[in-house]
Amino acid sequence: MNDSDPYEVLDDVIVPWARRHGIRVGTIYQDCPVRSVWFFDKAGERRAQLWLDVPDHDLRVTVHVAALDAASITKWTAHHQRKVGRGKLGAVLDEFRQLAVDWIGLDGFTG
Repeated sequence: MNDSDPYEVLDDVIVPWARRHGIRVGTIYQDCPVRSVWFFDKAGERRAQLWLDVPDHDLRVTVHVAALDAASITKWTAHHQRKVGRGKLGAVLDEFRQLAVDWIGLDGFTG
């Protein structure tokens, strides 16, 4: 794995998935590499996030999707996660993207 960006080993799966859905994937947060997508409804009332943990030495990665609830103590309501190898990553990204869209509504967008 690349020490500067450990996600690069998965980008050959993530980038085509994002292009297929017209999604911009965040790659830096507070000067650290990430892979993260925010989903927003047009009214600005509902948000969801899809993100990946750093892959392990076997290139397995935990994928998360959660609906944001700013009024909640934890800030999240529904949350799903799954650890997968790169061979199943695209299918899980598709599944979790659909969950986020279901939570925010069909008129939503990514940012």
